[in-house]
Amino acid sequence: MKYTIYIFITSVLLSSCSGGQESQSSKEKNIPSDDFKSIPINLEAEEVKLASAIEAVEIMQLEEGSDGFVSIIYKLNESAEHFVIVDSKELNIFIYNKQGKFEGTFNHNGNGPEEYQGITDVWQEGDHIVVYSSANNRVLKYDHEGNFIAAFKMEYPYTNVFPQKNGYVANLNTDDLDDRLVFLDENFKRKSSALPHFARQDFMQLTFNTFNEYKGNVDYRTAMSDTIFLVERDQVRPLIKLDYGDNWLWEDPAILGDFEKAMGLLNTTEKVWMLWSHLVGERYLYLMSGLGFGSELRSIVDRETGTQFTLNISKSEKELYSLTPIKWEGDRLLASMASYDAVEIIRKLTPGQVEYRTGTNLKEIESNENPVLMWVKFKDFN
Repeated sequence: MKYTIYIFITSVLLSSCSGGQESQSSKEKNIPSDDFKSIPINLEAEEVKLASAIEAVEIMQLEEGSDGFVSIIYKLNESAEHFVIVDSKELNIFIYNKQGKFEGTFNHNGNGPEEYQGITDVWQEGDHIVVYSSANNRVLKYDHEGNFIAAFKMEYPYTNVFPQKNGYVANLNTDDLDDRLVFLDENFKRKSSALPHFARQDFMQLTFNTFNEYKGNVDYRTAMSDTIFLVERDQVRPLIKLDYGDNWLWEDPAILGDFEKAMGLLNTTEKVWMLWSHLVGERYLYLMSGLGFGSELRSIVDRETGTQFTLNISKSEKELYSLTPIKWEGDRLLASMASYDAVEIIRKLTPGQVEYRTGTNLKEIESNENPVLMWVKFKDFN
């Protein structure tokens, strides 16, 4: 019997410029090249609690309004003028300006010709907000007031679609082509493909967000591969191998095509079997490794030196801080966090470690139910 398990967890996208000016730190020097590199991952690296790991943090609140209540940030995209946020609860699309001021919201989740059936990816193109819905395999465009502009039906089912200059790259969610990645033109028509399937999987189809912006290009990664690829226009090459050594479960990728063997290994061996998240920065990596069922390890890794530490985000024995990493911006990790958790972290830091963006202060955060955005600079543990 062929088994397929679908897990829909998507990392969000955001890029933003840091508000404060600072001199170049040692962390910003010696930026590694983008030549392929294998980086050993130490599962027994020093463990550091979140507040103790922070050197500095910059925080921005998201304004509440009559329709501006966000429960959990499911997706986030930034343009030069706006943040576009998808809420996890109702799939509302919220628009904020660059100071976090609420500008509007809309929701077109449904079965109609101008509606999306869930939001897989969201981005902005000029004055348009673009949604890819993998459930009905369509791309839909709206203006910032939520008015429908256009819809495009895809030729193949895709796990994710990501914008590039003069087109798009998509991750194929079928074996109809020999390659995994498909390059699309401005009308979402297939131009070419790349990257042969490295493992035919009957074990699980993990539909995580597979793309992220990287230095003007795109990086590509999947949950059960230890290799991160760099996509440059229509060319793909390996960028980083995450070397878990004997702690990597899938030394033989062919096992992924055999459900019973794969489940047998997973149930009897506590090794790294998936990567819930792996964010690539110019200098640093954020990794969230799955060790067997129910065990997760978060690592901050220096790409240049290989130095790393385990990030402990527990606030109590049974509760974690609601830290949701988004992407690296220079040497800072952009993340979202519930306001009440942000207040608790702020109080563990000194005033000199905390900077607030215009319109944000501790009192406002304390009374705000929306999550905050935070740019975290970690201490140098080299």
